[in-house]
Amino acid sequence: MKYGYRLLCLAVALVAGFSGWALYPHLKPGPAVPEIAGVIYPEPRVAAAVSLVRHDGSVFRMQDLKQWTLAYFGYSYCPDVCPITLSVLSAAAQQVEPTPVGDQLGYLFVSLDPDRDTPERLATYTPFFHTDLVGVTGDPVSINRVAVSLGILYTQPPPGDASGDYTIDHSDSLYLFEPGGALRAVFRPPHSVVVLAADISRLIEYYD
Repeated sequence: MKYGYRLLCLAVALVAGFSGWALYPHLKPGPAVPEIAGVIYPEPRVAAAVSLVRHDGSVFRMQDLKQWTLAYFGYSYCPDVCPITLSVLSAAAQQVEPTPVGDQLGYLFVSLDPDRDTPERLATYTPFFHTDLVGVTGDPVSINRVAVSLGILYTQPPPGDASGDYTIDHSDSLYLFEPGGALRAVFRPPHSVVVLAADISRLIEYYD
């Protein structure tokens, strides 16, 4: 009885070993997720599906993004942080554009100050940083819904401030969106142009 039991155990072990060997090529792990100077969402965050306005006056939704997009959320009256971070975006774009993924990357500036940032103002503001930088504004409620859905915090401008003399506290992070408008990664300051450009390229190559 013991001898038969041992033979049975041996047979089971051989079958299991052969099955594991046969399946091994299919179980080998794929390439590791790139390490970046930022945060990658394993499951990308989906933006609220609300209608905003491009700087050319056309309707825009985050879901309309047709390519990978490096985005910044700020406002044109920002005295320091926004111009600096948009300059970083511009410099990173110049490094990514000559690479194999350069034609897969677009650029977006979403205003957190829609009362002052009209489409006309954004149309003159965004080209200072990049000719392909799309400016987006909208009504305050819609802008806030998009920001909240993506985990972007900021102090909302005071309602009905006729003076227009106020600032908005907000992050100077940069955001990488997949085609279709889902947020895949966040790059937090301090920003290095070289590192940022390399990280963007690696992420596009990995997820594409």
